Amino acid sequence: MKVILQSIVILFSLLSINIQSQDILFIPRDTLLTGPLGTEFIFYIDLKNISPVEQTVFLVRSQNILPPDWQSSLCFVYCFAPDLDSVVTNGDFGSRPLTPGEEREVSLHVFSQTNTGTAYVTVEAGTFLNPNNRIVVNLTAEASTAEINDSENGITGFSLSQNYPNPFNPTTAIRFSVGNIPEIIAGRQIVTLKVYDVLGNEIATLVNEEKPAGEYEVKFNGSSLSSGFYFYRLQAGNYSKTMKLTLLK
Repeated sequence: MKVILQSIVILFSLLSINIQSQDILFIPRDTLLTGPLGTEFIFYIDLKNISPVEQTVFLVRSQNILPPDWQSSLCFVYCFAPDLDSVVTNGDFGSRPLTPGEEREVSLHVFSQTNTGTAYVTVEAGTFLNPNNRIVVNLTAEASTAEINDSENGITGFSLSQNYPNPFNPTTAIRFSVGNIPEIIAGRQIVTLKVYDVLGNEIATLVNEEKPAGEYEVKFNGSSLSSGFYFYRLQAGNYSKTMKLTLLK
């Protein structure tokens, strides 16, 4: 009888270890993203509680190697400040634990700014029930100069950069260039730079005038706005580009 009881205890212990070693799934949809300079790279990661109990999950950004003036942010429900390296699925972070079988979408945002280069970010996921067993995900983002070039039609050097800093509070700088666009060279084309909310409502006009070819920088002040995502759009003639900025108060 004693041997049977010992066998049951050992079997239960092994089952417990097996359950704890498979608390969650943490699977990235992409591990490498490339794009033009100014891109906001978004790595989506599928998180699932595969255990039979509720799980409080933590995320740790254990490596954050970025080109100068780039930033990265951890996101689930909300996107957090770039200097925050760990977040938890509990009320302190506007979230809650995962119920058995529940799936959630986690994301890491990498904001390329004014320098081309490659970002290397590592995110680890674990649970409070089994904190030493972590799933490690390595993510890479590469950015090159973003520019519209259509030499056949005499158009070169139309570009819009990611605002800097981003996220920002309350002011940020936006750089853009208008190059060899015939209408602009002739002084007949209006250049506009406007800011919109997520519903498409125009909230600010930063530029609305004739511009000769060249590089420009304007400031945007979001002190009267609430935290969140906004979009800014540069347009000259038939050419336009839209990018996203993040106000974080």
